[in-house]
Amino acid sequence: MQVDLLVADSDPVVHVGVTHMLAGLSWLTVTAHARSSRETMMIAEAARPDMILLGLRLPGALSSRLIGQLRGCAPGIKVVVFAPPLALDQAVTASADGIVPRAADSAILLDVVTRVAGGELVAGCPDHRLTSRRDHAGHGLTRREYDILCRVAMGETNAEVARALGLTTNTAKTYFQRTLEKLGARNRTEAVVYATELGLL
Repeated sequence: MQVDLLVADSDPVVHVGVTHMLAGLSWLTVTAHARSSRETMMIAEAARPDMILLGLRLPGALSSRLIGQLRGCAPGIKVVVFAPPLALDQAVTASADGIVPRAADSAILLDVVTRVAGGELVAGCPDHRLTSRRDHAGHGLTRREYDILCRVAMGETNAEVARALGLTTNTAKTYFQRTLEKLGARNRTEAVVYATELGLL
């Protein structure tokens, strides 16, 4: 078995770290990197990697939606999502083959990638799911507020967020205003920066 892996994440540090952590696997090669959803789709269509390690926030699209598009252009591709704690449920809903918590050490990453390559579905361990719920409560964001925050981080306007989630624009604005207050942020940019620093994105 030889597996070609595409690493798709907006953070270049992730590309370096993942490549280093997986360097010891003789049967796996990191063959490409992508930093946006468009780049991910282009590489997937052209190179047809066997597996993608996919960050849940990529410029251009929500990665949870991107999974379906990837499977459409590259049938049989295995998708392992690299998710922050609050996004584990989102990754499960998106039907990823495997989930690696963003703060996971190399042993967990190696285990998930190896098992997914062998045909298993690895949806994270119970301890990670419990951590997700504790973090969620600690920062005070509701599921709806978190979903809106993710879309704002992708650059969507209030109107676009509202349409995607079946809300009125005013309701979406209200939810996001509450999110700003809970994060102690003054605007969209600060909200995304603070949420990233807290490990929410």
